[in-house]
Amino acid sequence: MTWYRQSPPTAQAARAARIRRGAVIAFVLFLPLLAAAELAVLATDAGGRCLVYGGCEPFPWRPFLWVCGAAAAAFAAALAAPLRFRAAACGTQAGLQVLAALIVLARP
Repeated sequence: MTWYRQSPPTAQAARAARIRRGAVIAFVLFLPLLAAAELAVLATDAGGRCLVYGGCEPFPWRPFLWVCGAAAAAFAAALAAPLRFRAAACGTQAGLQVLAALIVLARP
């Protein structure tokens, strides 16, 4: 006989775990998403010329870093916020990560 019995997971605990898993998967896939976006930019004619000959517009680092920071904050909220806010934080995180990839795609 065990002295410790784990209680069965409740519906709220299962939902929280599902949201947490989705947030972690989105966080792990963020860098490969950015790498794929940069490869897609470099595969274009303008991106290739920019890489080879230079003279491109500077990358908009400030908005990119703000979006990445907001995505990191949304990731932290998806892991630690009360359950009623976690789904919105996870969706916000995914949306901000896509926005960061779009910033990369917008600059050749």
